[in-house]
Parts: sequence; C-alpha cells; structure tokens
Amino acid sequence: MGARLVAGFMTWAKEQQARRVDVTAYASNPDAIKFYERHGFAAKSVTLEAQL
Repeated sequence: MGARLVAGFMTWAKEQQARRVDVTAYASNPDAIKFYERHGFAAKSVTLEAQL
C-alpha cells in the first residue's frame, strides 16, 4: 500500500510540475528510511536536536 501511495503522489507532483518532493523520517525509524530510499529518495540533510 505504501508503494502505491508514493507512486500516486509522485505522479500527481509531476503533473503539478513540481521539481522535487521531500519526505521526513525520524532517524530512529530505519525501516521508513529504507522504504523511501527504495523509492528514489536520498538523504540531503541531518537535523540534530537536544532536549532542554
């Protein structure tokens, strides 16, 4: 189901003439990261945070 959702979104984005799409996955969720990588997404930045 997830693959179909990504494919549909990518098709829609192309039809809207989008030049890129972004997704967010928590670093603590390696399965989500692998899922998006399988669908052509690549890491572009890392956000670090600290609890106060």
